[in-house]
Amino acid sequence: MESKSQNFEFSQDLNLKSDRSSNCFVITSRSAGDYSLRFNNERMASTYHLPKNTGNKPLACTADEHFEVPSSEFYNDGLRSGEVPAKTSMAPVLNGLLGESDEDEEEDISISQDISLNKRRRMSCKLRSELVKYKEELRHYKDTTEELENKYKKINHDLCEMQEKHNRFMKQHHEESSASFVEDGDTYSENTTDSDISLQRKSTQIFHRGSSFMQVVPKERYLRPCGNFEENSGNYKKSDLRSQRENKENRGVINYLGRKSGEDSSAISSRNTNYLTPPSHMTVAPVELLQNTIDTLQTEQQQFRSIIEQQQNCLQDYHSRCLRAQRVMKTQQIQIEKLNTNNRHLEAEISRGFEHLRNKIESKLRELSQLPQLMKEEKTKSERISRDNSLLNERIRSIQIEASQMKKKIEDISKRKLATMTRLKAAERDLKIFRNYNSALKHEKRKLNEELLKLRDQMQILENSNKRSITRQREQSEKQKRDLQRRIYELELKLNRSQTSASSLVKERDALIAELQTQLNNLVHNFEVSQKHIRILRRHIYNMTGSNSRDAVARNRILEETS
Repeated sequence: MESKSQNFEFSQDLNLKSDRSSNCFVITSRSAGDYSLRFNNERMASTYHLPKNTGNKPLACTADEHFEVPSSEFYNDGLRSGEVPAKTSMAPVLNGLLGESDEDEEEDISISQDISLNKRRRMSCKLRSELVKYKEELRHYKDTTEELENKYKKINHDLCEMQEKHNRFMKQHHEESSASFVEDGDTYSENTTDSDISLQRKSTQIFHRGSSFMQVVPKERYLRPCGNFEENSGNYKKSDLRSQRENKENRGVINYLGRKSGEDSSAISSRNTNYLTPPSHMTVAPVELLQNTIDTLQTEQQQFRSIIEQQQNCLQDYHSRCLRAQRVMKTQQIQIEKLNTNNRHLEAEISRGFEHLRNKIESKLRELSQLPQLMKEEKTKSERISRDNSLLNERIRSIQIEASQMKKKIEDISKRKLATMTRLKAAERDLKIFRNYNSALKHEKRKLNEELLKLRDQMQILENSNKRSITRQREQSEKQKRDLQRRIYELELKLNRSQTSASSLVKERDALIAELQTQLNNLVHNFEVSQKHIRILRRHIYNMTGSNSRDAVARNRILEETS
């Protein structure tokens, strides 16, 4: 009786302990080395944001094998049935599982971290190298465009200088010709008499017509487009009509003198008219050539400007693409940093959970280590009980009452077993949910890998397209350089030709002016000599006739007036 009472007291103590710590926990393992931990404690559920009935997201992947650590109720049932679990049956299994799980998790974490770091480093190195290459190509392209702009500015400056020189040259010649015409007219007007008015007029007309050998072209004509050719042709027609009218007037005077002077004067007048009518094609051709060259240069200038604007637009497009790529890089870096932080938090939470589990398992093992001592004490107590059987007989009634109470407790234990079975079913449901969640995670991983492959393909396509566009732009720039060099060489040849033609025309004009001046001087001298001979002959004639002196004086006056 005494031994039964002691067993009953020991079972009550164990029941109290089981009521204090009734937390059932499950360790689930996987062959690959990933471990998931399911805690039924409400505190753990609140810390890891899990519900009480069903588990949401686990800390790691689900398992294929289950190792349940028995709670205090299992030990109570064993003690009641007289079977005590040995210490060596569960401790090495738990220690081995925990050690293997820790080692596998550490290896997996280290491998995953190394792989992720290597991938990130490779991606960052590739992107940096591509950005450096792209920046170098943009710098080279900017340098080439700046060189082309400088060359274009130099060509424009040279053309402006040539236009200014040509305008100055034409102004100087126009001023010199006008000054020479005014001086010649003044000298001839002073030397000639009243009878020489017609010749003076004629000489001034000749010198005014002399400007048609090299007509002065204003600045506006160089700057006008080719559409104003009709106006220029109208001006040339007007100048031709004026020259024809002046030649008609001069012809009338020369014919009047030829009637009096004879065949010699008529021949001289015909030569005069031949020298005085200048060739129109000699004056107009070089001016039209210069206008055409200037128009072509202006069109080329506009083309160069349009090309430079196109290149600037291309540079702006490349700059915008580079900024977009940098933005994409920044967003990817931010996402990678977020993933790293999430992984770190998960690793910290997993490590904390494992430490908490280890502490719980160690505490339970410590409690189990006290069981053999309790068994020894019970053996001593049983010996004492066998000795004290006489005392226990008196307590049979009390034991019967206690037996009825024990039956009630057994019923309670059966109810608890049913509750544990329901918990096991719920745990199996949670395992199924975790497995489905793991499959979803694997599917997401596959999708992410496919997206990464697509992004890599897009990056390669962008690299190839950028390389092709850069090669095309280089070829176009080289072609443009060659065309510009050819055009510069052609312009230099045209300028040399225009300079040589201008110098030859100036020399011809000077020679013609000198010849005309000598011929005019000879004509004036011959005309004066002929007038003197005519006067002398008239005087001899009147003296030979022997008329009255009065009539002779009157006739001499009339002759002088007519002369």
